[in-house]
Amino acid sequence: MFREIFYQSAIAMILVDKTRTIQIANAEAERLFGYDAGELTGRSLGDLVPVAFRDRHPTYVRGYFEDPNPRAMGSGRDLRALRKDGVEIPVEVGLKPIRTPEDVWVVATIVDLSLRIRAEKKFRTAFEAAPNAMLLVNDQGRIVLANDQAIHLFGYSSAELVGQPIELLVPDEVKGHHPGLFRGYVSHPSARAMGTGRDLRARKKNGGLFPVEIGLRPYQDEEGLFVISSIVDMSEIVRIRQSLIERNEELEQFTYRTSHDLKAPLITMSGLADFIAEDLEAGEVGEARTNALKIRKLSARLQESISKILELMRAEKIDESPQDVHLDALLATIESNLSHLSAENGVRILDNLGADPVVVTASNRLSQVLENLISNAIKYADLRKPERTVRVSLLRPPGLTRIEVADNGLGFPTNRISEVFGIFKRFHPQSSPGSGLGLYLVKKQVEKLGGSISLESEPGKGTTFRIDLPDSPIENPS
Repeated sequence: MFREIFYQSAIAMILVDKTRTIQIANAEAERLFGYDAGELTGRSLGDLVPVAFRDRHPTYVRGYFEDPNPRAMGSGRDLRALRKDGVEIPVEVGLKPIRTPEDVWVVATIVDLSLRIRAEKKFRTAFEAAPNAMLLVNDQGRIVLANDQAIHLFGYSSAELVGQPIELLVPDEVKGHHPGLFRGYVSHPSARAMGTGRDLRARKKNGGLFPVEIGLRPYQDEEGLFVISSIVDMSEIVRIRQSLIERNEELEQFTYRTSHDLKAPLITMSGLADFIAEDLEAGEVGEARTNALKIRKLSARLQESISKILELMRAEKIDESPQDVHLDALLATIESNLSHLSAENGVRILDNLGADPVVVTASNRLSQVLENLISNAIKYADLRKPERTVRVSLLRPPGLTRIEVADNGLGFPTNRISEVFGIFKRFHPQSSPGSGLGLYLVKKQVEKLGGSISLESEPGKGTTFRIDLPDSPIENPS
């Protein structure tokens, strides 16, 4: 009966003596190794060992019989067995001694790992090919596997991640209670989004935090429960979302202020036109002339506002590739365009461009930026100073092209520096009414060039705007 149970077992089994002779092999063992019924009985166990290991195998067998205990043979190693047709197959082998009054025998169970290894290979291939960062975490909360996307996202090497607790990747303020959250998940595992509706962040190797969305899915195999974690970097989506919020707020403010700034002068002009008609009927030509001049001034202000609005709209749509921009020639054109204004305020435009005044960027955008900054410097010149200047300098710090526009004009109030690039912000309406759109437009244009703009300013001493552009400009900035 026991022999029949042994022979019909679904697991490959063989009975071996001290001489490494196979005394019995069941049907599954014969099938696994490709032998006919009864063909394994009496053969040496060495016939099932790959050629590369046959010389050492007798030593391993003698060592086992000297201390026979149940054990997994070759645990953690790439263990292989040899079929009759010469094909090597990956196996797991369990050994159990059977003691009789006469001798000690060993029952070896052999499990073919080919299917499991193929399945694991497919799993790893899919895991690595996933477009998102993926982590495989065991039920103790330690990282077992990390794909290339995860390595790139978090900035660790695979060796630095594998074996570490998952808390390595969470913000410091969360580390204390995160293990409890993980244990709660493991006790009731299911596919779910982690932290839905919360401001969830992860931590990079350099300490930087970034917003994430995380999907969890339990994975069970013979080794136990694992958790597959998919991590999506939400930085760009959060940035776009915040940008849309800001744009909506700007649009609301823009609509209100534009309506007000256009409507108010028109109402005033309409009233002045009525006064002119009344003055002419009364023969008061001088008064009519005065009101006509007021209308001209208001219309000029309206024209400037409309021009800035149109310029702002065009700024969003310009599609221009980088090119060599000769800054000296560009400044000469701007100086010519502003000659009347600079002469009126007594402002000299100077430059310090160095031996190589060529900048690689989008020409029209840079032209609008510099003309806005220089015209502002002229408009808000400090008329109390005997010498009034605006100087454009070109510098080359590592990796950047820097353009500075410095004046000795009125400067900005110290407590309002943070507002300078805001929409509809005006600081010296008594000197020049302005539209409040110029510097807002400048910042937008610089960002379209892939750069940044900052300033230093002190009331009564002047302002320096600093434009930093990348040495490798972006194509078709938009």
